[in-house]
Amino acid sequence: MSFISTLELQLDAHNKPVIYYSSDHENCINSQMVACVVKPLGRRVYLASAGSREPRHVAVKIVHGKSEVRRLEHEADIYRKELKGLQGKIVPKFYGLYTASHYGVDAAVMILEYCGTGTDPTLDFNEFNRLLMLAACKLHQVGIVHGALSDHRHILAVGRQIRIIDFANAGHSHQCFGALPTLDNNSSVSRGCDELERLEREYGSQEMKTTHANLLQRLPQKFRQWIST
Repeated sequence: MSFISTLELQLDAHNKPVIYYSSDHENCINSQMVACVVKPLGRRVYLASAGSREPRHVAVKIVHGKSEVRRLEHEADIYRKELKGLQGKIVPKFYGLYTASHYGVDAAVMILEYCGTGTDPTLDFNEFNRLLMLAACKLHQVGIVHGALSDHRHILAVGRQIRIIDFANAGHSHQCFGALPTLDNNSSVSRGCDELERLEREYGSQEMKTTHANLLQRLPQKFRQWIST
C-alpha cells in the first residue's frame, strides 16, 4: 500500500531546490506541503523547511540509480511496518517516499522528521548508554536488526532522548535472543543476540565509558545532526 501522491522538485531564484509534495500519510499535518531546502547535511541528505504558516524542519534524502532506490524503498518499508509504533520515539517520523524516473534514471526522495536539535548538556554518558541500549532493544522487539549501530553517525542524542537513523541496510524478521551482561564476563563465546551483545560490550563496559563521554563532547556539530552514510 502506498501513502504517496505527488512530488515536484524545482529550483528557486537562488538555485536552491524547492519540493512541492502531497501525501495522505498519517504523519503529514497537511495534504499539500512545500519544503524549501536550507542546506546539505550529508552526501544525499538535506535539511529543509516545510510549511508556510508554522514551518518545521524535515530531513530530505535524495538518491539516484536502481540499487540506491531499492535500498531507500527497503528503508521506507521498514518505517511503514515494523517501525510504525516507534516513530517519533526512538526513530524519526516518516513522512513519505516518492519514486520517479528522470531521463531514464530511477530516483527516489524520502522525507523524514529532522532530528538535529542538538544534545542536552545534562545528559551524561551513563544515561546516553542506557537510553541507547533500551532503544536498540526496542528495535529488536519489533524484529529489526540495524546492522551498523557501532557507527556513531547512526545514533543521535535529541535533547534527553535517543534517535536511531538510517535503516537502508537493516534486517527484519529478527528473533532476538537478548544480550547477557558482559561487564564481568570474559568469555568470547556468544550466547545471545550478536548486535545487542556488541552494543553491551561497547557501551556497557567500564573501560569504554570515558571514551564515549569524550565522544559526546568532541563530536562536530554536523555529526550531532542528520548524517547519511
